[in-house]
Amino acid sequence: MRVHIYPDPPHPSEAARFIANALLLSYGVRTEAEAYVRVGDSWLRARGDRVRQLRPDEESLRGWMRAALRGGVGAELLKELPYRQAVCLSLEGEDLLSVLRRYPPVFSYGEGVECIARAKIPLPRPAMAVIVVNVLLDNLEIIGSRGLNKRDCEEGGATPRGEERLSPESYVRSLALEGSNR
Repeated sequence: MRVHIYPDPPHPSEAARFIANALLLSYGVRTEAEAYVRVGDSWLRARGDRVRQLRPDEESLRGWMRAALRGGVGAELLKELPYRQAVCLSLEGEDLLSVLRRYPPVFSYGEGVECIARAKIPLPRPAMAVIVVNVLLDNLEIIGSRGLNKRDCEEGGATPRGEERLSPESYVRSLALEGSNR
């Protein structure tokens, strides 16, 4: 189970974007993921295997968030966060990829959870950073330690013989650069 925690969203719309980015895939919902955001004194938990009617557009997200705060659409309010420790993602720390390979997939995008490691991610907005982490973890699961070639990274294509291969580290750097240019 992949867990994304946002302890201090500045606005409900940012919290909703974070949940959408943590759980949505281009073709559906990430059923093996959970997202937690602080809402006042409570925590809103959205589990990918339980959420309903979650869409990426802003207007739908506003309505989804209102329904979620009433306990609908498969989300629930909790008095306490069930996780005490997480990998804390920030603009400082160790290389993200090395941290992801060593620790379980529980990530905090802000203060409020004890850090078992601090990983550097070049995107200061949690609603965007969660996308990079998910894509990176998805690709680590796919490629393991075998590496990717340039065509794999650009098109998701097969590996032709003799092409230059990219390591997972190079792939992560290319994602980070791409994300920081947006």
